[in-house]
Amino acid sequence: MVDKKRWAVAAIALASAVLGSIGTQLYYESSETPHPSTRLNSKTDRSKPPQPLWNIKSTTEETEVSEQQPPAEPAAPPPPEVSLENPPQVKPMRDEVARDLHTTPQMLLRFAEKLASDMQGAFENQEQRYKVSRQLIACARAQTNEPAVSARALCLANFKRLKSKFPEELGPSFYSLLAELPEDILIVAGADKASEEK
Repeated sequence: MVDKKRWAVAAIALASAVLGSIGTQLYYESSETPHPSTRLNSKTDRSKPPQPLWNIKSTTEETEVSEQQPPAEPAAPPPPEVSLENPPQVKPMRDEVARDLHTTPQMLLRFAEKLASDMQGAFENQEQRYKVSRQLIACARAQTNEPAVSARALCLANFKRLKSKFPEELGPSFYSLLAELPEDILIVAGADKASEEK
């Protein structure tokens, strides 16, 4: 029982570590705002100054300060259900990241939790392992509705974990998947073609 809890905690910790750095990357990847490290440092490259929270109206007789209410944010639609068959999509992830840049999107955290429970079954049962490995491959390949890069990388990272435990059973599928995936997915997932093939 303790080992199951440790695996669950380890899976969530791995997901949090991977996802923590992905939120900002996803935001800059999906928006028109350039990443601060890639912006030019020139006098013409200045962003707008922040807008004040109040308007100051002055007259010759007295100064009047009126508070301006911030615009009400539209109610967010309910988040779609995520699973290995339905990984987080790019558009909803962008919306979550735009609302809060400094936290991992809840959609991605729910996906990681669901993935952790599926992985637990895959480590214990061969039928479940076959089913989950096929779903992880499909998710990493982005065969359904353009999953976010971070979700695809999370699928690859978990398939790598599963392959390390069952190399003879899953090794050929893993190496063929590595050959198909773009470099950005491999980098985010921490899977390097050269080091994996050794």
